[in-house]
Amino acid sequence: MNTLMNQTEKMRKYRFEAITSIVTYVLVNSFLVFVNWMTSSTYWWVFWVIGGWGLGLIISLVSGYLEIKCNINK
Repeated sequence: MNTLMNQTEKMRKYRFEAITSIVTYVLVNSFLVFVNWMTSSTYWWVFWVIGGWGLGLIISLVSGYLEIKCNINK
């Protein structure tokens, strides 16, 4: 019973951190798109930031999810 509660708490913490990371990603990149649009609309450097950060975010979310799921199945 204690391990089930522990796993539930880990999943709840993971969800909170995942949502926080996604919201931060969207808000910061929205601001950067606006800055890029206002300063130099000929070269969209912001796509490098969106792509790099997005790739890191996806890897982080998938690895965290798999870590929790693998521990639940044990």
